[in-house]
Amino acid sequence: MSVRCGADLRNGAPVVEWLERGGPPIAAAPSRRGFGLRLLQRGLAAQAGMATGLRFEPEGLRCALRLPPSR
Repeated sequence: MSVRCGADLRNGAPVVEWLERGGPPIAAAPSRRGFGLRLLQRGLAAQAGMATGLRFEPEGLRCALRLPPSR
């Protein structure tokens, strides 16, 4: 697993990218969402005004959390 922090090149908004690697290959996105995915998509994102991007790549999960741009 690795976590990187940076800024969105379009608007300077903070972005946190989380990569999971080294597990079993992922053939496709899961058919049902467990607690962790629901927490990312509905809980943290909705409460903090973040946008989440989840990609289930063969090597592992890639999650990008985009925080609202600062005013």
